[in-house]
Amino acid sequence: MNVVAKLDASLAVTRPLWHWLGQLALVLLGTHLAADRLDDDLSRFLSELPVAWPDPQTPWTAGGWLALSLELGVALWALWALARTAENRVTSVKEWGQRASVHNVLGPLFWLPVSLAGSWAIAMAVEDALPHGTAAQVVGYVVGGVVAWRLAGTGFVQLLISPPIPKRRTEGILWAVPLAVVGSYAAWFGLPIWGWL
Repeated sequence: MNVVAKLDASLAVTRPLWHWLGQLALVLLGTHLAADRLDDDLSRFLSELPVAWPDPQTPWTAGGWLALSLELGVALWALWALARTAENRVTSVKEWGQRASVHNVLGPLFWLPVSLAGSWAIAMAVEDALPHGTAAQVVGYVVGGVVAWRLAGTGFVQLLISPPIPKRRTEGILWAVPLAVVGSYAAWFGLPIWGWL
């Protein structure tokens, strides 16, 4: 029993790290889901350009590599953005306004759809792992909801209430387009809401 208590105590100390890794893994999952769809669209776009490709497969290969590069880039950005929230929290809207920057606006706006898409992917994986039926769907929704609440929601709030102090207001402007593209794809293809509208 003493060994179990020590193990429990050591795991409790590392809990913030596991929470942080879970948040990041969720964003990586949502980013991958978005990049998987983006891969096809980029490849199709490149193949329709009036370019004499050396091989008909070249635009599809290039589209895949572009999507993978974008996926890795925004994943690293998300890691960096989450790490930067270690600074002090803001205590008022006025203080947040003093820290307003492109980076501090993009962080929560990118995080929300991408992490929710990751939560939805987990819900679908749980549903697929169980015997087909209504119970599997309910369990999948419950697990996805808990993941969204504990990881997607807490990450969003963390980015919102602990923005880093920017060096300039335009900080993060170079990431605006990649984050908007991946975030839009995650919202459009990774959220189960569009059939309800």
